[in-house]
Amino acid sequence: PQQDYRLCGIKENDLWKVEETSKPFVARKYPRFNLSIELFLSKLDEHSNLSVGEKVSTENISIGGVAVYSKLELALGECVKVISAE
Repeated sequence: PQQDYRLCGIKENDLWKVEETSKPFVARKYPRFNLSIELFLSKLDEHSNLSVGEKVSTENISIGGVAVYSKLELALGECVKVISAE
């Protein structure tokens, strides 16, 4: 394609918000694998103590991280702890 696009959030109707970008597409550093692993995801307070958490399952996983859906109320940049029995 002659134009690159990026996902930049979700609209009020729950559809992806897409915008044109002038930067070229950059492939991920590590491949992602569709793997469902049960985890415990916890929000950390200002003293790095576990404050609230929930059981979640991964959508995909890579060396660089995991993708999960969570109902935790988190702001951009807040710290979380991921705990796995595996």
